[in-house]
Amino acid sequence: MLPISDPFYPRLKEILEANYDAGIVLDLERLEGVSTSPRSPQMFYDRHIMPSLVLQNVVYLPSITQSLSKACDNAIQGFLHDGHKLSSNGYVFSRNTRSKEFRDAHSVSFYYGEYIARICHAFASKVCLHPQCDTWKSVFKFTERPTGQPFDFTTQSWLEVTTRRLDGSLSLHDDLQNCLPDATKTKILDLSRKFPRLATWHMFAMTDAAMSMFQTMKEGAAFIWQYSHTMGAVSMSHKQPPPDAKHALSFLPLKAPTKAKPRQPLPPTKRSVKSKLVTPTKFAVKRNRYRPDFRHFLQSAWANAAMYDSTYIILNCGRYERIGIRHRESQTLYLSGLIDTVNIQDPRYRKLHLGLHVAIVKDALERQERVNARNVGQKHSSEHLEEEETTDFTQRKKNCQSKLHEPHRISEELARRQLALVSLDYGAFRSYVPSSFSRVAPSCAPGLSEEAGKHKMKAKYRCHEYISLTLKEPLGRGAVGVVHPVMLELVLESGEIMTQDFTFKLAFSVEQMEKLYHEFQIYQQLSKQEDVEGIVTVHGLFKDQESRTLAMLMSDGGVSLRRREMERSGDAVQVVTTSEEKDSFLRALNSIHRAGIRHHDIRADNLLVNSDGQVFIIDFDCADNNVYDDKIEQELICMNAVLEGRYQEKNYYP
Repeated sequence: MLPISDPFYPRLKEILEANYDAGIVLDLERLEGVSTSPRSPQMFYDRHIMPSLVLQNVVYLPSITQSLSKACDNAIQGFLHDGHKLSSNGYVFSRNTRSKEFRDAHSVSFYYGEYIARICHAFASKVCLHPQCDTWKSVFKFTERPTGQPFDFTTQSWLEVTTRRLDGSLSLHDDLQNCLPDATKTKILDLSRKFPRLATWHMFAMTDAAMSMFQTMKEGAAFIWQYSHTMGAVSMSHKQPPPDAKHALSFLPLKAPTKAKPRQPLPPTKRSVKSKLVTPTKFAVKRNRYRPDFRHFLQSAWANAAMYDSTYIILNCGRYERIGIRHRESQTLYLSGLIDTVNIQDPRYRKLHLGLHVAIVKDALERQERVNARNVGQKHSSEHLEEEETTDFTQRKKNCQSKLHEPHRISEELARRQLALVSLDYGAFRSYVPSSFSRVAPSCAPGLSEEAGKHKMKAKYRCHEYISLTLKEPLGRGAVGVVHPVMLELVLESGEIMTQDFTFKLAFSVEQMEKLYHEFQIYQQLSKQEDVEGIVTVHGLFKDQESRTLAMLMSDGGVSLRRREMERSGDAVQVVTTSEEKDSFLRALNSIHRAGIRHHDIRADNLLVNSDGQVFIIDFDCADNNVYDDKIEQELICMNAVLEGRYQEKNYYP
């Protein structure tokens, strides 16, 4: 360690000896009249993690804190041993923690980011990546998921490399830009692409419910992952998990425990579907109040880590914390003992997290080397877990010998089917069991809106009676939810298989569902009008019977002008269109106005062009019936500005 005579010694002492202030409390006064009851964290996506990546064991390992404390000591000693010095140049961090009234999970996250994360990731950046640079600027940032809610029981934060949003390039301070060699910059950029979230934090409001939940987990046990409960349609897939770091996780007792037997039999290496009769899940009984279960939050946290291939999972409610380490090969979560952020002594809290951040970075760097070594000579990168694997999605397209069918025939088949079996097939997602989505609103296809009423829900379905949907990586996320491209498959009674590309929009929260239902009603209204151009066909609303996720099935409208421009030029601030496209978009918008609808959100993201040159206007969640002349004129001005490359955001809809 530093000698007392070193100029930086007082600051290092302040860093290493800091705990959370004893004055942290829950701000009950500001929460008066606001519901603080937690909601289940189990998401639709969690049920679709591939079996080889799900959590199977939880091991209670109190020694994690001592191991991370030692990682801090070793990092400082190694830094000094190599002849580097800790300098005050650019050191601008909060020295001491302060008292704080926490409102919800976001204020817990902000406090951690301000007093712990900023100095800790700067320290890890310095000792692991640029010890030669006399700066405290960091190549990392601590990012929090935004919210618009009055109270959030939990939220997510994560550590990531600082990159620019538009093109994904590094965003480094001049101190680092001028100091780092090109090879190190390339390495850091590669790190950001392979591991977009180096570690994940799940922050909780400091309520009695959260603190009680943190205190109850004391022993390790086999973990039963919650899949969908659809019966008769098992879609099995297996792939080797990404590599673990060896040296960086050498302190884990990896030979113990023995791997627990999964609830389902281990899947084969190739996917197979056997479904003579499918029994959809019944709608879950909605309880008046959710009882917090730490296992549910562990599944959600593990699923999130699997999505981004993170190793470290931190759960923090302000006063208490647990640190988890995800071991991929054994599908085990090693979980620390209860960490009291105010009273922890050996180590103190900020020293513990200095060691944690160093461990996070070293783990990621080692895994980066292992992945790169494995990929030498291979054409495909391992980014987002997309390795050289022939998936069921592409294999089925080759083997089913199905031809694309005329849209009306597919629309007729879709309109009468009441059940959609939804699977995921991308990244960490390879559905073991599909989710059951039941139809809750009819098709908007012309002449088919009454078809759904002729067919009732049944207890069991044959393969020619349901819709099969395979979701691929999302196209985008917005105020309404998440939009996926999807391969639709319909089996006919004759055995013929029809396939087609579609789009599936998922809404999760109450607010998102309300917006999606409003959008569906707009499509319904437009579909009943004659001579409306440029709208995609909507084939109904469906609802997941377990997670209650609402979804809208739509025909594929092609690529957005924004995405097309990004692929063309790498810059999509403005877009370029042909004269034919301009005429088509304006004609479509005018027809929508004549039908009594104002879109109210015209921008390049919502204007699509398909491979045949057809244009479509999408995303009617903001639409209304305000078709007065001045409103219509303003929307046409907006459309022309987009199409002519002079669009200015927020200038058109006051």
